[in-house]
Amino acid sequence: MRWGWRLSLTPAGEILTGAFMEPPGLSSSVDAEAMGEQTKHVKALCNDMRHVTAATALIRARVFSSSPDVWLNARRRRDFGRLSMIQKNRYA
Repeated sequence: MRWGWRLSLTPAGEILTGAFMEPPGLSSSVDAEAMGEQTKHVKALCNDMRHVTAATALIRARVFSSSPDVWLNARRRRDFGRLSMIQKNRYA
């Protein structure tokens, strides 16, 4: 199956809010407390102002019973999606 450009540009923060925080009704302050982070860091991630690191991927995987790959792959897909769009425009 070929993934569209929209999926490759989905930020980790959008995945965090749309799939893990909104359905159970979590706020960024509750999420931050569960992860041992400051609320401003969670809000920055949700607003695509902060990147997912290996450390935060491990924390989110533990808190949300997911895999660190979910978070790291979201960033990797987004980075590659952006790069491919830049390359396509540069050499078009």
